[in-house]
Amino acid sequence: MAVALACSPAAMAQQERGGRPSLTEEQKQALFEARRDWVLDSHDRRRSILDSAQRCVQDAATPEAMKACRRSSGEAMRDLALDRRERMNAVRSRLGLPERSGEGRTGPGRRGRRGGPGPESL
Repeated sequence: MAVALACSPAAMAQQERGGRPSLTEEQKQALFEARRDWVLDSHDRRRSILDSAQRCVQDAATPEAMKACRRSSGEAMRDLALDRRERMNAVRSRLGLPERSGEGRTGPGRRGRRGGPGPESL
């Protein structure tokens, strides 16, 4: 309900039709600036995660150790993505736009990241 109150009537009508709300030029610019700032601000953190993962894999002596490296770096990257979503949702809220849930894109033919066979092939 709180999200519905934050949206403009035009955005609400657009969402009810199943689409994304139309953005004003000011909203587009504000979202662009927030995304650009995030990329610049998080660059060192991403580099640190990758460097740590590289060192971990280089030091791994067993398949289990390498698996632990992948798990650890994956968790760090997911945390980074959550931080990005929180920061961008704060901007979207300030602009009167609905927050993104982070559930990703869905729809017919979407298979996920690995690109393996979808449920239709089972």
